[in-house]
Parts: sequence; structure tokens; C-alpha cells
Amino acid sequence: MKLRDWFKYSDREKPNLDSHKTYDPTDRVIIHRDYLRDFLSALGMGLLISVTADRFANAATEEELEIEPSENKQIDELTWISTNIHTPDFTKHSSFRGRSILRRNFIIEPYDRPKFERSPWYFFGEDPIQESELPSFIVNDEGKRQALQKNTYLVNSSSEIGWLGYLYFRPEVLQKYLQVPGYRVFFHMRNWGVASLPGDRGTIDVGINSQGLV
Repeated sequence: MKLRDWFKYSDREKPNLDSHKTYDPTDRVIIHRDYLRDFLSALGMGLLISVTADRFANAATEEELEIEPSENKQIDELTWISTNIHTPDFTKHSSFRGRSILRRNFIIEPYDRPKFERSPWYFFGEDPIQESELPSFIVNDEGKRQALQKNTYLVNSSSEIGWLGYLYFRPEVLQKYLQVPGYRVFFHMRNWGVASLPGDRGTIDVGINSQGLV
């Protein structure tokens, strides 16, 4: 049975399927990946994040579970899944229980060297960033790239920066807003809409032009 089918199956409405509220009072901070990789580079370390997720489903018979036991089946380079079935003797009730354990690793590699020029408070202006070190962006609908002017709003920048100061991106940037909880994107017209950040942090106008750029 495919992984996605097993995860869908475990969410079906069944009288024996229990649900529990998640209790998580931990304060959270969001760290940009670039800064994290800078930090790891300065320490000479990398970061390995291991995620383990369990899913359960109960059924009156083993056949109703529609799963086949497997042990540490590798799905891709960093992901494994184990699936097993517990009998009523093990569960201490009349149902058979299917259990799937997903183990996945995420590797955050350090930069070759810390990019100190990205941290404005480090040099206190004594070591100005060179123009060649500034990141470049797509500034018009033809895909032209250039660095942005410093200390100015896009809408007040030169006419070379798109219409009304908009920047352009590949469509893949919207995947986060489509897939990550808390992020949303809504198109109220065929090629124009808004993307919103979690935590009521406002919205961003987005559109898709004839070149497929966001």
C-alpha cells in the first residue's frame, strides 16, 4: 500500500478512532535558514533534524486495515516507514490495530564561510557591503536581474524596477503559501490575488504574468 493511501486511510471516520488535543505551550521563534547556516558555519557544525510521526487505525478484522507489514522500508534517501499490525491480544480490546511509523531526517548544511556582510549590526557601518555582494532580484517581466537600491522603497525606486516597484519570482515561491499551515494565497481574479503570512502579519499582493512569473 502506498504511503499517501495509508495516511489518508488513518484519517477516515471510524467509531474506534481516538483523537487527542495537542498540548504545546512552548514559545517559538522563526529563524531564517540563511542565518542558521551562517551560525552553523561559524561553529563548524551541521544540523540534523530527525522527525518521527506515528499514525494508528483500528478495525474489526485484519483485512479491513488493508495494509501490509513492513520494517524500515526506505522511501527516499532520508525517509523510512515501518508498518505493523497488532492483534486483539496485544491491544487488549476486540480490534486489530494498524500502526505506521514515519522517520524522516532533514539536514541543514553550513555555508562554506559565514556571510558576515549580511549582518548590519556586526560591523556598525565600518565595513560597508560592496555592490557586487548585494543579492539580485528579477525586476521586470522579462526576467532582468539586478541589485536593489539601498534605503528606499521599491515604489520610489527607478523606473527600471518594474511597474509600481514590483519584484518578480518563479512560481515555486507560492508553494510555501499553498502547503505550509498558516500561510495562504487567494486569487480573486484569474491572475491576481493576495498571499498572507501567519499571525495576522498582513498580506502581499501577488499576480502571475504571461511569462509565468509571480
